[in-house]
Amino acid sequence: MFVYGQPNSNQIHVGIKMAIFSTVHTQAGIRQRSLRKHCRVGRATELVFVLATGVMLTIGGTAQAQDWLGTANNSFGNDANWSTGTSPDATGVVTITDSSNNNAVLFSDQDVDTTTVSSTGVLIIRSGTSLDSTTTIQSAGSMTVRGTHTGSVTVETGGTTTIDASGTVTTTTTVNGGTVTNSGTKPSHATEKKTGTLT
Repeated sequence: MFVYGQPNSNQIHVGIKMAIFSTVHTQAGIRQRSLRKHCRVGRATELVFVLATGVMLTIGGTAQAQDWLGTANNSFGNDANWSTGTSPDATGVVTITDSSNNNAVLFSDQDVDTTTVSSTGVLIIRSGTSLDSTTTIQSAGSMTVRGTHTGSVTVETGGTTTIDASGTVTTTTTVNGGTVTNSGTKPSHATEKKTGTLT
């Protein structure tokens, strides 16, 4: 604001001068970064927000659960058989609770984070294929291992796991109220029985 007047005049003029500031727009971005290489447990995914100030805000997240539908065929690797429309990847959280359409069968090697088989769910690992997962079999769910299971297996009350003659579980199998039948000729795993039936 400024004030001015003419000499020997009773008039005073008041004016306002506006300042114009230019603004520079800084784009704020979002990027997704996987922690899989750094953190095996949970294979967490985080969202990283880069603010205009350059400050980074990190919000942790978890992978979306993928439910087995088995509506196309029995192939575990077929996108059309899953609720998300894509077959699970290494961050997949898999639930197999209903095999009334088809059992979930591995025809190729699969790597997922966690697998839970329950209710009427059936998972079959064919000879010559492998599943890398932390797997829980519970409440009437069943798994048959004719190939290789890499990762721990826990069989809870009502769950059933059969390890055929050609099958191997490379880490610990825990019988925690369920039933495990091991016919494997080359068992390279440890089996721990807490409660339940181990044959």
